[in-house]
Amino acid sequence: TFTACGKEWIHKHPWVLLGMRNTPREDDNISSAQMLFGQACILPGQILDRPEFSTKELLQAFDQLKEGLPVKPPTTLTTHNEIPRMSWAYEMVNAVKPPLFPCYKGPFKVLHSNRLVLLQV
Repeated sequence: TFTACGKEWIHKHPWVLLGMRNTPREDDNISSAQMLFGQACILPGQILDRPEFSTKELLQAFDQLKEGLPVKPPTTLTTHNEIPRMSWAYEMVNAVKPPLFPCYKGPFKVLHSNRLVLLQV
């Protein structure tokens, strides 16, 4: 079946595996997913009441599903033009580091802080 898909098989592979894991075996009528989780998995098509929707109906159905979910309001980005006054600071190591190497150097004494920070190294 994947040869008939051409180069698109990579996008269909997870769906095929999902179907195979949820298909009951003939000998005991239990799927491998059901044996692992103790109950049958809910597949994406089973979330909706009707299997076929028009585009408008599908959007309405998803909106109804989302109504029960908590929605986080978008956050606004704030820009800080002024650097807060501090007497000590750490310098970030912006390089390729070996494992367990510290990400920051310091602390260094702050000599002057305006738009740029001057550190005593």
